[in-house]
Amino acid sequence: MTDILHLGPFAFPVDRMLAILAISAFVMLSVRLAARKGRDIGAPVSAATAAGLVVARIAYIAAHFDAYRGDWFAMIAFWQGGFLLWPGVAAAALVLVAMIRRGAGLGYALATLGAVALAFDLATAMLQPRATPLPRMPVVTQTDGTPIAIETMRGKPFVVNLWATWCPPCRRELPMLAATAAKSDVPILLVNSGEDAPRVDAFLKRLDIPADHVVLDQRSAVAQAVHAGGFPITLFIDADGNIVASHFGEISRAALEDQIARLRR
Repeated sequence: MTDILHLGPFAFPVDRMLAILAISAFVMLSVRLAARKGRDIGAPVSAATAAGLVVARIAYIAAHFDAYRGDWFAMIAFWQGGFLLWPGVAAAALVLVAMIRRGAGLGYALATLGAVALAFDLATAMLQPRATPLPRMPVVTQTDGTPIAIETMRGKPFVVNLWATWCPPCRRELPMLAATAAKSDVPILLVNSGEDAPRVDAFLKRLDIPADHVVLDQRSAVAQAVHAGGFPITLFIDADGNIVASHFGEISRAALEDQIARLRR
């Protein structure tokens, strides 16, 4: 998967790694540039960074409030992603102006903030994965053994989520995915990878999750076909049979609904 960065045995979403690099670049560059003029702006830059992250998160939640309504845990689950860049940049800039007020330190901080934000925005746009044809999919089975041919789903948009019972983020997101699948007009296939029916059945019953949209891929053939680098991964396939978006790691209801809305269009 092109939107996943592998560091040894670990896999990380590229967009979140870019965000960490961008924040680090802003902090280090602005502080060092101001220090050359004898200004210590470490505290204002730290405060601006914190304010920017908080406002960027709040802005995203506000824009997707229906998806977050009543789910306070999802609101604070920032590791799922979900930040709006420019509201956060505006908030950070206001904090810098309020705390530094004037002088070279302020100029360096604002210039660095703007440059890093623009670079991050451009980089994330350029690294958006292009639509790629869905590879030939193996036959999977429902938990009762009924075969399901993913190939027959081509011709209409659908979603494939790859998960396993041993995967903590998979366990956290699965109840939401199953609930969304039950009411979604775009089919969502919850593909368990590498486990047998008794284990999956026991897991679903323990968490009181219906098995209606869960299928088994005991040989992990689907994960191999799409070159999955870890779990969970959610793939969004359009009516032409192309993977138009993917999400590595735990997905929020807001991000899921966003991508499903794009598939409908």
